Amino acid sequence: MMRRFAGVAGMLLLAVAARGQDPATMPAPESAQATAAFLAPYTDSQTLLLVHADLGRVDSRALFAFVDGLLAKVPDSQDARKALPMAQTAFDVFLVRLKQLGVRHVYLISDQTQLTMAGMEGAAVGGVILAPLPAGTDPAPVIAFYQAMGLDRSLGVKEPTVLPGNVLAVGGAPEEMARLRQASATPVSTAELTAAFAADDGAALQVVGLLSRDAQRVLTEMPF
Repeated sequence: MMRRFAGVAGMLLLAVAARGQDPATMPAPESAQATAAFLAPYTDSQTLLLVHADLGRVDSRALFAFVDGLLAKVPDSQDARKALPMAQTAFDVFLVRLKQLGVRHVYLISDQTQLTMAGMEGAAVGGVILAPLPAGTDPAPVIAFYQAMGLDRSLGVKEPTVLPGNVLAVGGAPEEMARLRQASATPVSTAELTAAFAADDGAALQVVGLLSRDAQRVLTEMPF
């Protein structure tokens, strides 16, 4: 059994992006129950970090205004601030195309080994990215877009794996992909995950940290 350690924190940038959007124009958020139900089969006693990004609730205007405000406090950041409008346009095009292709919810699952290797090797992603597609959606255009945007080079994965249920998976060793294809034999409690994600329901980005009882005991015994 795993317990919620860090709880849920709306990650700063995308949390700001979500809250800057007019609630009347935003799509309804995914329920905490739905998020937990999707992630639970892929989550086991080795999982340390779960992330859920709702692309439909991201407001790029609020996001880039926030970034501009941060940069305004940094000396000699004029050039970076001038580049923000072009970056926002590219970001908007990227998000719109993903949603057109059927990608709205993106998840990240990480364990200690993946996070450690990412830190040592400087990998862009320390875990496995999951993107469920609506039933009947052809994953081929999404994979083609992934490659056209150069994500195969930046993430170091040539092509996403298509898991049962029409879920695209990026990253992870072959044995990790094999495990995800079958889903976990000992998933985390869905009720426990639901409670964690409900703490910040509706945010554009939700982050849940998990620690096993053994890991919690080790931390509590450490002299700090």
